[in-house]
Amino acid sequence: QVHDVFGNCVGIASFEGATSTLTFDSRIRLEHTPLPAFFGVDDEVMPEKSALPVTYDVEDLPDLMMTMRRQHADPDGVLERWARRFTERQGNTRLRSLLADITQAIYSDFRYATRLHGHPQTPLETLATRTGTCRDFAVLMMEA
Repeated sequence: QVHDVFGNCVGIASFEGATSTLTFDSRIRLEHTPLPAFFGVDDEVMPEKSALPVTYDVEDLPDLMMTMRRQHADPDGVLERWARRFTERQGNTRLRSLLADITQAIYSDFRYATRLHGHPQTPLETLATRTGTCRDFAVLMMEA
């Protein structure tokens, strides 16, 4: 077996001649063994700016760097202030509490809107209009 740098199994195929179609027939059997939410996850997140984002192992950083940077500008700190209201002013913020509080705030303070096409709104647009689609709210949570 061949593996890429991330440990994924890579298949290599060779063909004789040209064809107009290529068909893959895959079968997989999965055993589903659900675990409780947050099973095995460190439950503490430091709210101080110097401790955020969460500290990751050095060997994981090359793969995670692009996802750790905000993808949308927040020049006036509107998103930052909105996100900070969910952290404890002193001590640690529990991860599950942080995520639950953000989710509850979106549920109670925002209105769902149907939009079947196009890119997600920016987090600042979602905050300003207090409306969004599921993908808009997902982007808001990720950027917060």
